[in-house]
This record gives sequence, C-alpha cells and structure tokens, in this order.
Amino acid sequence: MKKFLVLFLTLMMTAVLSVAFSVAEEMPMEGPPYAVGMVAKGIVAKDADGKDVDLLSVGEKGKKAIMFTNTACSACKEALRIVQSAVPGKADLIVVATDFGSFDRISAYKEANHFGGAWFQDADFASPQLFNFSFTPAVVVMEKGGKVLLAHGGFNKRRTADFEKAVADAVK
Repeated sequence: MKKFLVLFLTLMMTAVLSVAFSVAEEMPMEGPPYAVGMVAKGIVAKDADGKDVDLLSVGEKGKKAIMFTNTACSACKEALRIVQSAVPGKADLIVVATDFGSFDRISAYKEANHFGGAWFQDADFASPQLFNFSFTPAVVVMEKGGKVLLAHGGFNKRRTADFEKAVADAVK
C-alpha cells in the first residue's frame, strides 16, 4: 500500500507540474528582470551631458552588446577587452559605467585603455538590475528589437575561453 501511495503521489505531482510548465511556456514573457529570450525595454543611462538615453536607440547595427563595467574593476577591464574584440562589424558596443562622479573620469579611462564604443553612465546601477545583475562586469547581447540573446554576469579569468565563445556566438 505504501508503494502504491508513493507511486500515486509521484504521478500526481508529475501531472500537476507538467500542466504548470506548459501554462508558463504559453504566458508572454515580460520583465524586468529580463532574461535570454525576453524583449528588453527601457534600458536608460546618462550620456556625457547628463541626459537620459534609451540604449536601444543607440547605434546602427542590428545587434547590440551592452557591457556593464566600472573603472575601478580589473575584471571589468579584461571582460571589456574581450567583448570589444568580438563585436566589430557585428554589433554596436555600448558601455555603461556604473561609476560615481564625473563623466570626465570615465572618458579618461576609456581613452587611456583605448576602448571604443558608445559610453554612458549609470551611477544608480538601475540598468544592470533590469537584467538581475548585482555586480560588474556583465554583458548583454540583444537583437535590434531588444530580444535578449545573452545575459552573462561576472568574469572568471580561468574561464576566459568560455566567455569569449559565449559573446562571439551571441554576436554572430
């Protein structure tokens, strides 16, 4: 009797979960937080003049690689070099520095390290949180309409090849 009860409960739970997951798959995916497969909207950061800019309106290419970084973060610098090398001709590089202080310091960092892309500032860390990131570095690759293809938080030097491949595959 005990075996029958366990089997019955297992089958019932499987049936309930199957229905729940099939319903969840049919529900429209809206955010935030945004994840792979979702369409992101309202990603805003400040330009050098302190004006709000919708990052989805930046650039001319179909895909966008948005790199969330901080000028005091050494892992961010390494990750940004990888992202920058992966995007030429394939995606627009948009860099969001989460630094406090003036944009002049961010611009000096960009120039000193020979980084490209369009740079913005989000000292409130609001735009990375739209993707559930709580630290830098983090990168998001999106299609032109905002569909998220990659949302990768963190950078581990020992897994550089994995990071390079993930970014390269997303910007193809």
